[in-house]
Amino acid sequence: MRSCSWRLPAVLILCAFCCTLLQQRYLVPAAQAGRPQPVLYKICNASISEEWCDVQGCVALHRFARGAPGADHLRPAAVTLATQLDIRLLDRLAAVSTQWGGPVSSAIALQAVPVPGGGELRALCSALRSLPLNVDVHLLHPLPVRAASAAPPPYNQNRGRAIAIAMARTELLLHADVDFLASQAAGTLLEQVLSRTPADVRAIWAVPAFEPAGGSECPTTVRGLASAVREGSVRMFHASGAGQRAISFQRWLNASLAEAGDAVHPIADEAVGWGFEPFFAFRRRDNVPRFDAQFAGRGFNRISQIMEARASGLSIRLAPGVFLCHPPASIRGMSRREDGTASGCEGAMYTGRNRGCAQVRANYVRMYTRFMPRLLDEHGERFCALYPDRCTQIRAAAELRPPG
Repeated sequence: MRSCSWRLPAVLILCAFCCTLLQQRYLVPAAQAGRPQPVLYKICNASISEEWCDVQGCVALHRFARGAPGADHLRPAAVTLATQLDIRLLDRLAAVSTQWGGPVSSAIALQAVPVPGGGELRALCSALRSLPLNVDVHLLHPLPVRAASAAPPPYNQNRGRAIAIAMARTELLLHADVDFLASQAAGTLLEQVLSRTPADVRAIWAVPAFEPAGGSECPTTVRGLASAVREGSVRMFHASGAGQRAISFQRWLNASLAEAGDAVHPIADEAVGWGFEPFFAFRRRDNVPRFDAQFAGRGFNRISQIMEARASGLSIRLAPGVFLCHPPASIRGMSRREDGTASGCEGAMYTGRNRGCAQVRANYVRMYTRFMPRLLDEHGERFCALYPDRCTQIRAAAELRPPG
């Protein structure tokens, strides 16, 4: 009798626990054992709920692993498209992932904490379930106890990029934003390019991006792109800026049409100037630096990552046969203002046209007082050889700094 005395309480506790799970279909507490942090909640039957912390603080992260492990799009050699987005662009994620076809790792940001049992949460869960099975979803939002006492911070694209890349389930990845469509068979071609890269070569493969002029459709093949560029209906994305200036379209096109990926050599260091920020494919084993979450909002978020990648010894090559296209606004269905871009932030930051943008001003300060001094400390003369003017500025500022 004594040996059975513990069983009834245990059964009752188990039944109560099961009832609680059934009652809370969309919102289930997830214990954070041994951590003095707020309780997180699983929403929409997430696989895992946890906290993600970086230099900008902590957010709640809910992970949804989709598709069977043995599915074709999760082959070890497949290339994962890693992307980030605001929840308002969820329809764009569906379109991009359908065209991509391979595995997709997405970080989706909510600016507010989901309300338990609310209609908005049910609609969100339904929308997530309707995404193609090749999409792994990583949903992030402010921590509940902090959201009530603070205004939502600027949408942090670099945090989303870092999460999408870290959570991807393959060795090979392509980093691109969600409002860019990949060309036909891009995943297969990138898999071939990355697999041919020698093991001792640390490189990232820049993928050129284009945009239609005058509301034209995006081409999907290299030959279609070449024809559209000749006709003037498609141009390099942000052609007037430095973001892709180091990419020679003709050199890339010749290699793409010849299907001669080995003929594409690294982009010369002297051609890569301040402001270069391409989307790119890479291998995990090459230790590409993580996107720095301190650059929240607009300004320097992708530029800083390319600077650190180069300073760490990674070369930049052109990916032949693969390109991205930015659909016109009528297809995206969202304007800059609707996408959360603050007033005064329009225009290319390196031209000074958006110097009234508070986000850019704040990130400019971070770039010169925190980020580049760290690159100089960690990479020394390599950083100075790549960015001599910035190196001189940082060293001059250090000399003017008061002792201690």
